Amino acid sequence: MRFKGRALLSLLVPLTVVSSCGQLGSKKAGEKTILPGKDQGCYDQLGDRVARFFDGSIEAKEWNDSFDCVRDQVAYFKRYVRGSTPEGYNQTDISLLVRQLLITNRPVTDSFIASIFDIKASVFGGRPELIGVEQIDEFVRFSELLRRETTALLPFLQARKKSPSSANMLSLADGLDRFGQNLSRYFLTLRGSTSVNKTSLLPFVREILTMHGGDASLVDRYSDVIRNLKVIIAGGSPDFIEPAAWPTLIADAAAFGGVLLAYHDENAKSFAQSEEQDDFERHLILKTRRLVDRVVSRHGDGIPLGLLDPVIDTFPTDFLTPEKRAALKHDLRPLVFRGLKGGVVEKLNSAAVATVVDLLDQGYRAQIHLKRIYRRLPKKVGPVEFEAAARTDMSSLASSRSRSEVNRLITISKTFMGLFPEDSGEIIFLPGVASARSRNHMIRMSWYKILVDHLLPIYATGPFALDGKRSAKVEDLTSLVTDYLQILQQWKMAYPMVTPVEMAVKRFLEGNIFMPNSNGNAYFENAETTYYFAFLFSSSAFSHRIFREVTTSRKLWSACPITGKDAVGQEAVDASCFRKIYFSHPEIFWPNLPALQHDFQKMTESERLKVAYSMEAAGRLRGYSEDPIGPYDTDSFAAITYYVEEMLQRFDLNHDQLLNKNEILDEAYPVLKMKLSELAGTSNDRILKGILTFIIQYGEVPTSNTQILAWCARMPFINVTADRVAAYNVVALLSGSSPPLPQPEDALAPQQASLWSKVGRMMRAAF
Repeated sequence: MRFKGRALLSLLVPLTVVSSCGQLGSKKAGEKTILPGKDQGCYDQLGDRVARFFDGSIEAKEWNDSFDCVRDQVAYFKRYVRGSTPEGYNQTDISLLVRQLLITNRPVTDSFIASIFDIKASVFGGRPELIGVEQIDEFVRFSELLRRETTALLPFLQARKKSPSSANMLSLADGLDRFGQNLSRYFLTLRGSTSVNKTSLLPFVREILTMHGGDASLVDRYSDVIRNLKVIIAGGSPDFIEPAAWPTLIADAAAFGGVLLAYHDENAKSFAQSEEQDDFERHLILKTRRLVDRVVSRHGDGIPLGLLDPVIDTFPTDFLTPEKRAALKHDLRPLVFRGLKGGVVEKLNSAAVATVVDLLDQGYRAQIHLKRIYRRLPKKVGPVEFEAAARTDMSSLASSRSRSEVNRLITISKTFMGLFPEDSGEIIFLPGVASARSRNHMIRMSWYKILVDHLLPIYATGPFALDGKRSAKVEDLTSLVTDYLQILQQWKMAYPMVTPVEMAVKRFLEGNIFMPNSNGNAYFENAETTYYFAFLFSSSAFSHRIFREVTTSRKLWSACPITGKDAVGQEAVDASCFRKIYFSHPEIFWPNLPALQHDFQKMTESERLKVAYSMEAAGRLRGYSEDPIGPYDTDSFAAITYYVEEMLQRFDLNHDQLLNKNEILDEAYPVLKMKLSELAGTSNDRILKGILTFIIQYGEVPTSNTQILAWCARMPFINVTADRVAAYNVVALLSGSSPPLPQPEDALAPQQASLWSKVGRMMRAAF
């Protein structure tokens, strides 16, 4: 729910009006019940006025009329009306006041009247069953304070109405913060005596929302999470608002409300340039940090994470299942302690908050620089043109920080080949894209680099690479996976039966072999990791598109119905239906893979079957099978396609869509050597090159010493080439768990046994 800024005032004003006019009591026969010239209750008009106040469409005179009404009514009743008891007015007296004078055009419940007394005692003190004359005088003073503070807000609201610019929205947020602070200081002078129970407060809030034409069901939907947030902000119990909590709650509700109001009203049309919107959001983040730090400081060395658990448990969304809530609570601990550099066990401290804000600030600032630089550039340029424009921009920057940030962007443009076109979150595998640097590509790579630069120093324990940054080992990736395993599993990004080590080994292989700059060594380096993040996010978008098109696309003659569950419990389709649709429409599924699309259309039926089998055998959890195919499987279909296309694009130096023997042995083999050695159990280059070329030539792993030795003897005289069919075979077999590829006539028959363990034993015995 987005707080629209008027909830606080909607509660404060009616409370003031109701309480301030509390002298009606039991009126005497023949006495007037409304002032001359007043044709309805004060609050009957106030509901509409509050709405127009926050819309900025009310004038100060009309707004002040509401408070004049209160002032006049109070003066009238203090002069002519006495309460039912010498001490003041009871609920019967106030009920007559509210129903006959203040709220005359709608029914008012008894629980609402009772709530007024509970809130009065909590805020202003006195006995819960009575409103005394001295409290009425205090209410009048509060009404005048509220008049003064809300009238001071009105110019900001009117400016927002006239022009919702970033300056006006930020000024309004600051104004609401001051409003809350001023009210908070006043509330600190009061002497509340009792706590308000939720059973009293919630009916009051429901009725206030109804009076304003709001949705009273929001109370039931959000009350639990708000009550738990109250404990974090002001302490105490979630079931009560203690007297001492009111000043803090009012100050923070106004301050956070101002930020959320600005965010809610954000409109791209209000900004002359898109980077102005980024700068606006960046300022909102910085404001939020100050407010969160204010809350954190109340808890000493940090907010206990145990206080955040009930907030996660009660956050109103069907998306968060009980299992996902449990995963969030569990993995929040390592996230805050290690991932956000909090360094304090079981506490969210200012250091962790600063980490989040600093990462966002860095990303937004880079994005602002890039959008400004690209205003003078075409949609895509080469790194040389980008650097020239960036250096021109840099000369106009006053701060050393800004100049350093632009230098960082120049480095990114030189380090990473082009991946993303201007209008897509999916990588396109084309030389023209690789040589260009679109604005979209630079923004994405900047964010990925920020994330990698943050994570690697936390988890990496490998040696420093040439770029001066520490590299990561498989064990480091295992630690990262372990920290967030429950989230990965509950968000269906990890199979429950796969261990963190197994998952880390798989991810390490992907990043260490299949990235544009992978070197195949024993370490995951900074640039490799940055590329890997780009591939992960892109393949995720590709995967979602695959499953959406297969199940719902209108571009197809028919779609696959949901028939079961995949390996992680997501809705899935029949495997045969998926294969039929996916591999029959390359023009729909592979628009960003033009070379694959072109070659696939030229392949024979048996070659297509081999490619289809290899994709599935290499990617799916259980290899090729008739199990239903769901989003977890399409993630693998997307990723494996990316890896093969990247290998071909990287190693095909003459751009003929084939890898000749020199390209295989001189370019591909050095990257694949470590994995081949691990699988085959030998480091002998001659044997490993023989195994690689044998796989390419025959689509299977050699199974005997005689076979591999004979091939190694013949291989120098044979012109081995790798097309896409062969490339997919290699990737499938390098997975270490996939069976040898079948012949075309039984290419769709499932195979179970892997030969790599046998090959390893054979190699170790022979060599």
